[in-house]
Amino acid sequence: MILAVIPETMNDEQNQAAAYPLEDESLLLLILDFCDWHSLHSCIFLSRQQRQILTSEASFRWRIEKLRREKGICFQDFLPTKDSWLSQFQNNWKIRHLWQNAKKERTERGKKKDGNSFRIQVCARLRPRQEISTNSLEGEVGKQSGIILPLHQRVALIQADRKVSRLEALKDLYDEGGLFGETKLNTATEEEEDDDDDGIHRDDAAARRGGGLSGGVQWIDTDHSRVFVADRTKGIREFQFDTVEDGSSQQRIYYTCAAPLVSNLLNGFNTTCLVYGMTGSGKTHTMFGPGVESIIKDNTNEKQGVIPRVCFEIFDAMETRRANPNLSIESSLHVSYVEIYGDDVTDLLRGGVRCGQSRVAAQRYVLDGSAEVRVTSLEDTLEQLRIGEMQKRKAATAMNQQSSRAHAIFLLTLEQTSLRTNATVKSRMLLADLGGCEQLKKSKPGKENDKERTREAININLGLLALKKCVERLTSRGDNNDESYYIPFADSKLTMLLSSGLSGNSKTSVIICGAQEEEHAAETISTMRFGEACGGLTTSSATNNINTALQDVLNQIDDRIAECEEVIQKKERWETRTVERNPKDGTLTTLTANTFNKTVLVGAGQERRELERLLKKREELTRVN
Repeated sequence: MILAVIPETMNDEQNQAAAYPLEDESLLLLILDFCDWHSLHSCIFLSRQQRQILTSEASFRWRIEKLRREKGICFQDFLPTKDSWLSQFQNNWKIRHLWQNAKKERTERGKKKDGNSFRIQVCARLRPRQEISTNSLEGEVGKQSGIILPLHQRVALIQADRKVSRLEALKDLYDEGGLFGETKLNTATEEEEDDDDDGIHRDDAAARRGGGLSGGVQWIDTDHSRVFVADRTKGIREFQFDTVEDGSSQQRIYYTCAAPLVSNLLNGFNTTCLVYGMTGSGKTHTMFGPGVESIIKDNTNEKQGVIPRVCFEIFDAMETRRANPNLSIESSLHVSYVEIYGDDVTDLLRGGVRCGQSRVAAQRYVLDGSAEVRVTSLEDTLEQLRIGEMQKRKAATAMNQQSSRAHAIFLLTLEQTSLRTNATVKSRMLLADLGGCEQLKKSKPGKENDKERTREAININLGLLALKKCVERLTSRGDNNDESYYIPFADSKLTMLLSSGLSGNSKTSVIICGAQEEEHAAETISTMRFGEACGGLTTSSATNNINTALQDVLNQIDDRIAECEEVIQKKERWETRTVERNPKDGTLTTLTANTFNKTVLVGAGQERRELERLLKKREELTRVN
């Protein structure tokens, strides 16, 4: 046993070094790297400084690395959101005997009843706002009226805006005529509305004309993982998830939602990752990226989606484990790619033929491995993805030029064997690209294929409805693991294939994709409610909680406005430009020159647009009516 004893009595220089114990910490961890685990844990009680070092986050990060080298337990090199290295180490410590006696460990884990085993991680990804065409604006926004917020929400916003008490806010609301939704301060005239040429201004004018708040996503709080959406029946609603991303990169989405599942897959757990949302919200882009063919040409493309990144990480981990002299793990990977269209399950890797001998046995045919194909490299896997993509149902609609017209599931089955202990671990990962829920009046399928597009939309929506029912039943069951509790997995082929990932000790992650525009508010709220049900994170509807949240939103908007103004003040400058004169009649007189000088503000155009958006949002939220 090797011990590193650091003296308790220290002078001023030593006290300063203790405040930044980098050298002492590195030396201690280097020595303890030769100790067994029992000796390592005993060193905590030798001195106060060693206890401080060995209970730090850095020490737990080092212990996880030690587990990977000695026990073959895989982990991600980055810390997930709202997590700590301590909790990561505790989870990995439970499976430290994975490669010593795998059969016994897996049997014990299978028999153990854990009320918290069904826990879905939910990540919300909101598509950036898109420019709305004039025709679409006149057809959609013109039909909508502003949303009148509930009384308690209007009072809370007035309190936060004017820094007054609740009684004073109620008096101001009454005096200004907004107590029952009317207003005496609606000063927007028809001439002002007609002068608004920009689409955003026209949208604001339409909201004022109807009175109240415009619909859709109001604010995205990525720091606290919250989304605020305006609902016509409940006012502003708060949805909270594990992670909320606003136009984030593909890499960040992968690290947040899918990378932990890869580590669990390598550690012997079944995992599932699925994307859910309305059509055109970016589900297929999230899972695949710009396209399989472009990824084959350049597998370092930063825009590649979850599935290519998962395949890369798995093969990289397989090579690392094979080279580990402590374990010498041999791995084999099989993939299958199926499409669910109503009650039909087709094999995309075999020309789109129907799976199994009948529709009844189709899901068992897939889950038993009869549709699997052996892959030996990343290039081989991407080639299988390309073959499957060529067989998928795709069609153009008014909302998406390359809309997926069925549900698709990509399955990876990993079998690992330790040559030293003969322990074998088999695990499976399901990556589901679900078809988007849609309304035919918005998707507007082509007239020549109207019946086919309608049938596809119906099949997609029926599968998603069955999935919603299963999730609601699972979350309503809670900690009660009664086997007799009925879960309607048999209602759809989709839920039957996903049943292994939605129950038991499987690790599941759901990425919900939504749109921020007002015309998609109903679909976005439905998507948010599905994600809320998946995570079991039912946000309290208490009045005080939502009012506090609204005040937080207003404070965040004020902080963002102050930041934008500070940046504009630093970056903006005056610049003189030479402009060519262009008379309306096309002629120039001898008294006028062809050009003239014009002074303009430049350097902070993007910040100016962001500031304008924030000011409009704040004015909309604090409007009395």
